[in-house]
Amino acid sequence: AQAIVTLQGSDMCTWGVSPPPSGCPTTPASQEELTVRVAVFPGAPAGSYTVTTAPGGGACTNTTSGSEPNPVIETCTIDFDTGTPIVLTTTGPAGAVFAGWSGTCAPVGPNQANAQMDGPRDCTATWGP
Repeated sequence: AQAIVTLQGSDMCTWGVSPPPSGCPTTPASQEELTVRVAVFPGAPAGSYTVTTAPGGGACTNTTSGSEPNPVIETCTIDFDTGTPIVLTTTGPAGAVFAGWSGTCAPVGPNQANAQMDGPRDCTATWGP
C-alpha cells in the first residue's frame, strides 16, 4: 500500500524540501571571528598602516604620528561565515618596513597572509622603522 502525503504551508519548510519554498525561514550561516591587529613600533614613519581582508573588504587601520615612544597597536574584529578562506593584505606609508605576520594566519607573500575561518583566528601585522 502506498501513502500519499500532502505538504502544505510551513510543513514544506520542515520536511527538507530542496530548494526550500519561498517564505521559509533561513538558517543563518555560523560565524567565526577574525581579530586583526596592526602593530607599529617606534621609529616607523608617520602615516596609516592598514590590513584589508578579502572577501568582504574589511579593514583595520592604525594611524601614527611617528613620534610615539611605545608600540601602537590597533585591534579590530571582523566576522566571517565558517569555512571562508580569507586573504589579508597589509600596506604602510613610504619608507615603512613590514616585519611580518604572527598569530593564526599563514604568510603567503611579502605583505599577505591567509586564514581559514574554521574557528576563531587572530592575525597581527607588525611594522617597524
